Amino acid sequence: MTNNIKHARIYPLQYRLSGTENSSENLFNIFKRENARNNLIKDFSYPMLLIIDRIRNNFVCGKFLKLREDPPSIINLIDGIERNISIADNENIIEITHFIMNTADKLLLTEYNFQAWRLCCNPLKTYLDKRFDTTDNEVLPIIDKDTFAKLEGEDIINTFRIKIANYNPEELERIFGYNVLRMLSIFSSNRRASIEVIARKGKSKEDSLNKEKTLEVAKQLKDSFENLPIESLKIEAKNSAYDLLNENFVSYKLDVSKNGRYLDTSDFYNKTINLYNDKIPILKSSLEEIT
Repeated sequence: MTNNIKHARIYPLQYRLSGTENSSENLFNIFKRENARNNLIKDFSYPMLLIIDRIRNNFVCGKFLKLREDPPSIINLIDGIERNISIADNENIIEITHFIMNTADKLLLTEYNFQAWRLCCNPLKTYLDKRFDTTDNEVLPIIDKDTFAKLEGEDIINTFRIKIANYNPEELERIFGYNVLRMLSIFSSNRRASIEVIARKGKSKEDSLNKEKTLEVAKQLKDSFENLPIESLKIEAKNSAYDLLNENFVSYKLDVSKNGRYLDTSDFYNKTINLYNDKIPILKSSLEEIT
């Protein structure tokens, strides 16, 4: 993988829009780039701005921006002098969350950007409520009620993760017979340490974890969840990640070209629409309409 590619994390979300018509044409007319000043919301710790770049039938492609007024510093490597980057009064530093939405299905696929809004459910709802003077907008994760059935349909399993808090290694060994858990007890002075175990496939493209055994262990742990202090239990497949405790689709993985420090916008839109079209049957099978 070259330095011009980023492994993007894409979150599927469900939305209900209130205060305006939920159509691609209407949303584009409101949030097109030349209307940026009218759509700026400043009532929060960072100003928020939503921009829509283009529409394609029911697809809306845009950016949800976190605006910063603290430009970074740069250093001259000849004389070692540091200085702040100057920006004009009507300019801001931006942190970008790319997204696509489908107005017919009322679904979003959003980029996870640690520097911007991360998982943007609450910030986006807050922005839409303020922009349309309502409290009835909703942006929510999509609940998946049949996680293991979807995992059975995956070709390969890449990673298994479990995080246990305040664990008792003897009890876990008694239940599951995993001697490695007793070995890890040496790190705990009071036998109540938290620990995270990650099993990851090898570096070869042909490598993968044993799907049958991985799912068998995961089911045992999930079934014992109420009796064990498990904080998280996750499995990553080729293009998807699953949260087995919360039973929701956590995210997809997508390789997107970079443009400087950001994702390449056009490449993100095109690849995420393709991802959407590939995954829409799975998304719809997990969908419960927001009431």
